Amino acid sequence: MTDKETVAAEFTNHMSALRLVLDASSMTVVDTGLWEVKAADASGESWDLGIVLVDDSPGLYRSSRIWT
Repeated sequence: MTDKETVAAEFTNHMSALRLVLDASSMTVVDTGLWEVKAADASGESWDLGIVLVDDSPGLYRSSRIWT
C-alpha cells in the first residue's frame, strides 16, 4: 500500500467513524484539491461536506446539515 492509499483509507475510516456515507455521484470539484459532496448519516440526515487536500491528505474542512 502506498502512502496515498494509506491516507485515503484513513480518511474513509474517519468518515465511517462519523457514520457518514458519501454520495460519490454528487461530488463536484470546486478547485484544485477542493471538493464538495453530499453525505448521509446513520439517522438519514443529509449533509453537505467540503473536502480539502492538504499535503496529499484529504480532510474535512466544513460540514452543514441540509434541512428539509
